[in-house]
Amino acid sequence: MKRLLLVFAGLGTAIMSVVMVWLSTDGLLSENQGAEAQTTTSRPNIVFVMTDDLDERSMEQLGGIKQVMGSNGTTFNNAYVSYSLCCPSRATFFRGQYPHNHGILGNVPPLGGEAKFRNLGRDQSTIATWLNDADYQTKYIGKYMNGYRDLYKPPGWDEWFVLQGSETNNQINDDGRSITLSGHSTDVFANEATDFIRRSSANQAPFFVMV
Repeated sequence: MKRLLLVFAGLGTAIMSVVMVWLSTDGLLSENQGAEAQTTTSRPNIVFVMTDDLDERSMEQLGGIKQVMGSNGTTFNNAYVSYSLCCPSRATFFRGQYPHNHGILGNVPPLGGEAKFRNLGRDQSTIATWLNDADYQTKYIGKYMNGYRDLYKPPGWDEWFVLQGSETNNQINDDGRSITLSGHSTDVFANEATDFIRRSSANQAPFFVMV
């Protein structure tokens, strides 16, 4: 059975700790290293869980996260973030760049938002395209970038199950078709991730799922 790497990141407007993992033969996966990454004999499956506005006090109430990800993983008592705002931080995760380099400096236009990220062409080269080029199966589940509302599916993602609009909107872009969310989003997203992991585990290629 292939190794499974579980990565957890908390995004908050005031308190945030972000863990970013780039994988290749030398530990850093860049835009031009896809071919090199394919030669790696041991490529772990990656499950990346990102939470929004999860601070230290909230963590005290979430025993499941503490037990599964804290006790069995790594926690940081002292961490830093380059820009503690939702959209710039997500762009940083996708691109591996500081905000002043990828150009997303806010949650909404003209400083930021999904439309600016797309208009700048930043979504054409991301961790999704790099891993996909390295033969990873990829899926994105949940909230994407602020202001995302249509049926557009960025390159690099084999499967796409993403909220259209705000988190209170019940519409989902399910691989290019708009459906109405049935049930609590937390349960639906967990089921989507579980299904993808089970299906992908049966294949030879490694997988990357972001929830």
